[in-house]
Amino acid sequence: MRSINEQSPPLEGTAYRELRVLEEMDGTAEISQRRLSSQLGVALGVTNLLVKKLAKQGYIRVTQLGWKRWAYVVTPRGMARKIHLTKAYVERFIDHYSRVRALLREDLRDQGFTPTTQVAVVGTTEISELAFLALRDIGATNIDVYAINPVRQEFLGITVQDLNFLAPSKYGFVVLTQSNDENGLRESLLSNGVLESQIVELFRVPDGSQATTDIDSELGTN
Repeated sequence: MRSINEQSPPLEGTAYRELRVLEEMDGTAEISQRRLSSQLGVALGVTNLLVKKLAKQGYIRVTQLGWKRWAYVVTPRGMARKIHLTKAYVERFIDHYSRVRALLREDLRDQGFTPTTQVAVVGTTEISELAFLALRDIGATNIDVYAINPVRQEFLGITVQDLNFLAPSKYGFVVLTQSNDENGLRESLLSNGVLESQIVELFRVPDGSQATTDIDSELGTN
């Protein structure tokens, strides 16, 4: 199956985390870095470095209120940065959606896909939402959603099923939506009876390549 070009930036990265920090601080001035780390899903040290960077760039103002108590105020420059990042993120989201639509259409073309073909979407991330919407856009009506040990019960109104119970013979296509395969998901599916011809792997990174993590290249900002 074809994959989106490895140079296509991910929806989430350093710039996205910067945007999330500015959003959180704009809503709660006394938010702790530990809570920020939890909200962003990154290590405390990463959050600390990001906060220091934002302060150095003049996007936030930091005031010590007491022992281990800090207040963070988003400056006018920081508000402008937040708007800029939000706009860039929306544009990147739309770009990914267009790419997913094109990729799915190309991958499913001439492979027997019809609006009644049963499709399994693996994952419950933002990329999974893009894939789901793109499938609806090209006429898919029978879509199931799977995840490894799913935490959430529903995804876009559909009950999320445990991937361990996916029955390969039930589906014409199995759409993988993760940006990497560190857990060997693809090989696991193949070993459990899913055919190579059934797998649509949207964001496979070719061997030997490395996705950029540069803050501006991720969101196309300068």
